[in-house]
Amino acid sequence: MLRCPPSADLMHTLWEADVTVFKAHITTNPASDVLDMFWIYDNRHELPDHHRQAVRTCLLRLHATCSS
Repeated sequence: MLRCPPSADLMHTLWEADVTVFKAHITTNPASDVLDMFWIYDNRHELPDHHRQAVRTCLLRLHATCSS
């Protein structure tokens, strides 16, 4: 099974939100289950709700694309 890499949309959305990814833990088990965890730092110290929603939407869109 091919694994879906983080998309350019996700990276761009994180950049627009002005966050820094300082750690990533990428896991694929033998059953092809995937878990990508990102630790991010909010450079503004108060990530506005519209940026939070943009990140969520992008992640959901990426999940839907990779699941199909």
